[in-house]
Amino acid sequence: VQATSGYMANNIRGDGPIRTGGPVLDYATGMQAASAVLAALLLKARTGKGQYVDLAMQDVAMLLLNRNTSIAASTGLPPAPADNREAPLLGRYQSKDGYVMLAGYFPDHCRAICVAVGLPEYADLTNAAFKSRIEEIESAVEAQLQTKTSAVWDQIFSTEKVVAGGVQSLEETIASGQPAARQLTQEVASAAGPQQVTTAGYRINDGVFGPDGGVPMLGQHSSDILLELGYTSADIEHLIASGALIQGPDA
Repeated sequence: VQATSGYMANNIRGDGPIRTGGPVLDYATGMQAASAVLAALLLKARTGKGQYVDLAMQDVAMLLLNRNTSIAASTGLPPAPADNREAPLLGRYQSKDGYVMLAGYFPDHCRAICVAVGLPEYADLTNAAFKSRIEEIESAVEAQLQTKTSAVWDQIFSTEKVVAGGVQSLEETIASGQPAARQLTQEVASAAGPQQVTTAGYRINDGVFGPDGGVPMLGQHSSDILLELGYTSADIEHLIASGALIQGPDA
């Protein structure tokens, strides 16, 4: 679906379009489905009529592209592929040990970035002067960013209230403690041993919701299901012995 929806074509690197890592569209479609079900229930409560919910992964993929989908639909022209820099002081820059992302969406944001990285002389420029010298400013900011590590810049950006941050790996983000503080993951028992899995990603009255067990192993519930269907224990043992039934380990 990433390929057929235009999603991959929006992200081009080197040898061509690339696939976004992780099951992004699967989860996004599930979230959109949950929203649709809630909307249907609200309509049912207001009108008394049941609703038929129709959802497609390709629709959701194009919905996530948002502005780019609107541009293509309105003009018939392809939007510019996504890049690591969308505008001056808006994008990825190299630090001493990695990368940081700057979010200079507006002039005030850009001035705050200049102050935070130790270039206050640029913060006093008028909008016109700032724009006319933007290449010089961007080069100076990039040079400053390369003098400190991403972690140090994170501390500075936080203190200066600048919307920016170091590019972290998933492992670094988990190790930061923030996901644990938000109870984003929880441990569940499974046949393969205890596993950390993600929760629903939101709280309601300080409650956190998530799965209460791991994914079943192949055949883990075979006996339970057959017993519910009326098979006897002897029947099940015979099926297992004959190789017709796989009986997986218990959780």
